[in-house]
Amino acid sequence: VGSDLADFLTNHRMNPKQGDRKYAVKICTKLFDKGIFIHVLDVHGFVDKKLFYRFASPTSSTTTTTTNSNTNTNTNSNTNTPITTPKPTPNKNASEVKRSVRESGSAGGCSSSSNSNSNVKGLLRNITPKALDSGLGKAGLFVAGASTLFARWVNGFKRHTNTLPLFDQKLSDNSGGDPNIRYYHSYWKLTPSQALVIDASPPPCQTWNFQLNNVWMESLDYRFHAIHTNKFLANYRNDDKSAVRVIVAHRDPGVPDANWLSTVGHLEGTMCWRWVKPKVPDSELPHPKARVVPFESLAELD
Repeated sequence: VGSDLADFLTNHRMNPKQGDRKYAVKICTKLFDKGIFIHVLDVHGFVDKKLFYRFASPTSSTTTTTTNSNTNTNTNSNTNTPITTPKPTPNKNASEVKRSVRESGSAGGCSSSSNSNSNVKGLLRNITPKALDSGLGKAGLFVAGASTLFARWVNGFKRHTNTLPLFDQKLSDNSGGDPNIRYYHSYWKLTPSQALVIDASPPPCQTWNFQLNNVWMESLDYRFHAIHTNKFLANYRNDDKSAVRVIVAHRDPGVPDANWLSTVGHLEGTMCWRWVKPKVPDSELPHPKARVVPFESLAELD
């Protein structure tokens, strides 16, 4: 994917202008111009968008290509049968990128296109098709591995739905979790007439937070909905901030001393409570207590 390649090269350690996306696009364009990869339908130049590309096949010695103003005609020397395909339509954005590479020089302020070409060629010597193939392959494995890992975890969370047990710290550390955080991963599932009430007594800690996620452990839409709270946002049940109540429900229950989190139309998903840098040993951690209650009874809770 064109934009994915631009992402990869923008942050590549061999990029002399690491973090500069415009420079990365110049490199991508050079690689495309050199015929290292092509658009899957051969109708676009390189564009920093969600367009698909593939590595170009080695040139066949049995195929010759002739081009007129309207068509590309490939003739197979074994059959002498012409294969006519429409001439690719130049992509305006790709043409503009190519022209800007030639005219603007490097992004560092050089006005000479020869200096820009020299910098790009130097980088091209380090980023080979083999290195790109390896890097993209590893990225694919990471995506596949992460989704498989989370799917397996979620199946385990379903065994303690609507409760918040402490997550195995060793497993968390080995999976890349922060060793300074104590996690409570679980699964929630509620009908429209139910609510999940969570009561907690935060220990002395740097901060704490709680969030609702979908079944892939991705947070729900926090831009437009209340799906999380933390030490600094929460309403507490007392002045010393030693008790906090969170209510997970499909609609706002209007309970003043509680923190309503919206399910955003989901009927189930995952959730996570975190104590960040707690100042008590694990054996003394206060665990959040969760229970499912009828929505209509929320106003009557102690």
